[in-house]
Amino acid sequence: MGEKCVCKSLWLNDNKIRHDGAKSLSTALMQNKTLTALYLNYNNIGDLGLQHLLTALKSNDTLLKLELGACSIGELEDGEKNNAATMVMAALNSNKKIEHIGLFGNHDNMEDDLPKIYKELEPRRDAREKLLSQSS
Repeated sequence: MGEKCVCKSLWLNDNKIRHDGAKSLSTALMQNKTLTALYLNYNNIGDLGLQHLLTALKSNDTLLKLELGACSIGELEDGEKNNAATMVMAALNSNKKIEHIGLFGNHDNMEDDLPKIYKELEPRRDAREKLLSQSS
């Protein structure tokens, strides 16, 4: 009874969250020290919402998994220039703890950059899995 109840995973899929909701979540993530997984698939956060969430990653070193599938990311971009992918890569450079950012089902111009993003994340996940296997 004396143990604290903490939230480690938060599932907010398909909740009509837009960029303003992502901004509120970003503010919360900047202060949160327990959440390790946040699922926001099938929301309409777009590039602006993505930017808010990635800003939170600069100060949050607890979150390991961020799911942003089918969130209208990259839809406002023109041609070859992919600002969303550039924002994700910059966030990964400042946050070395996050292991997974799911970006399936977003705009087609994100598809070309997904291998680069996942290649950056793969060693992080592999290192954690190795550490977990050694401790068991």
